[in-house]
Amino acid sequence: MAKWSDIREKHLSDPEVAEEYEKLPPVELVAQIIKARKTRGLTQEDLARMIGTKQPAIARIESGKYLGCSIGTLLKIAEALDMSLTISPRRKIRFNTSTPENSQGGSQRKATEA
Repeated sequence: MAKWSDIREKHLSDPEVAEEYEKLPPVELVAQIIKARKTRGLTQEDLARMIGTKQPAIARIESGKYLGCSIGTLLKIAEALDMSLTISPRRKIRFNTSTPENSQGGSQRKATEA
C-alpha cells in the first residue's frame, strides 16, 4: 500500500497542483470548530451570539473558503468552545529544479518541503 507522503510528493511535483494546494483553506481548523460546536449542541447562531457576532460570520468561517478571519475572532471562538488555539507555521512547498531530468533538458521539477 502506498504511503500518503509518497502520493503527496508525486502529485505536488506538478507545479499547477502545488500552486492550488497552497491555496487550500485550513480545513483541519474548520473541521475542529464545527465538531466542537456540534459536540456542545450549539448552532451557528448560538456560537455567534457567544462571541458577539452574527450567524453568517460563523457560516463563512465554517465554510473553509473565508480566509479573512482574524486571530482575535479565532481566539473568541476557541474560548467559547472551551478550547485553546495553537498557531504553527507549516513548511512551504518549493521546487528543486536540479533533478536529473532537468540536467538532460527535461522540464520536470520535484516538490520538496523547505
